[in-house]
Amino acid sequence: MIRLVLLLGAVLGTGLALVVTGLRPAPPRLEAVLARLGEDTPPTPGSPDRRPPARVWGWLAHHLTDTGALSIPRQDLAILGMSVERFIAEKAAAAAFGLCLPLLLSGLATVQGVSLPWAVPSGCALLLAAAGWFVPDGTVRSTAARRRADFRHAVGAYFDLVRLAFGGGAGPNQALQAAAAHSGGWAFGRIAEAVEAAQHARLTPWQGLARLGDQIGVTELGDLADLADLAGNEGAKVADAITAYTQQMRARRLAELRYRAGSRTTTMTVPIATIGLAFIVLIGFPQIYLLLTS
Repeated sequence: MIRLVLLLGAVLGTGLALVVTGLRPAPPRLEAVLARLGEDTPPTPGSPDRRPPARVWGWLAHHLTDTGALSIPRQDLAILGMSVERFIAEKAAAAAFGLCLPLLLSGLATVQGVSLPWAVPSGCALLLAAAGWFVPDGTVRSTAARRRADFRHAVGAYFDLVRLAFGGGAGPNQALQAAAAHSGGWAFGRIAEAVEAAQHARLTPWQGLARLGDQIGVTELGDLADLADLAGNEGAKVADAITAYTQQMRARRLAELRYRAGSRTTTMTVPIATIGLAFIVLIGFPQIYLLLTS
């Protein structure tokens, strides 16, 4: 039994090590950096890793997605800069942790002289393994939603910079490049990378923005690309169109924030009413108790 406990502890420690290793970003390899210098199109964040462990997870993800047994949230992973291999590794590590934890606790209880039916730890292990398998999906979905909201907020500021560049007499290409180059933050970094990748691929900057919008699920970039394309092909006054679209986007964002604040205010009535009811019961309990016992 001691050997079984040690084995389960080793498996649990391995699962924890895999989780920690998956959460820590790996340093870039020298050959990968050198290979990027010779490519026409630099890889986007979240591109597949070619190291042997990542190849295993990539092969597993490829076969699971082909058979329809696994759904990969590729847009969420793209905006988070997470590869599919890392996502699969985190799901497997979380499932392994959930599978081993009840078995380890059951082994420790057996060592202490408490015997449990085999169905109890086995059922708990299966339930926790299934729950652990789906935990990364919810985490990725919620984190990607927050980052996508931040990205939309940054796109509004990017629209303003593009509009100012157009007002200064810059063309569509110069306006899109200058607005991305003279800004900071991770969102502007992604936009600048998309514009640079479009240059390496001999595409227009707005085509690169449209590809980035499709990749991360932000349709506002596609709308900006359409406006820039209109300015480049027809010579329209795109500054006014960008201003109107920016105001529309901000009004929609403000409406979403107001709706969220209103929903949170509505949900706060339940705990407030519960606290008030508990306070009334606390005050009236002595009198009710005296009436019932007298």
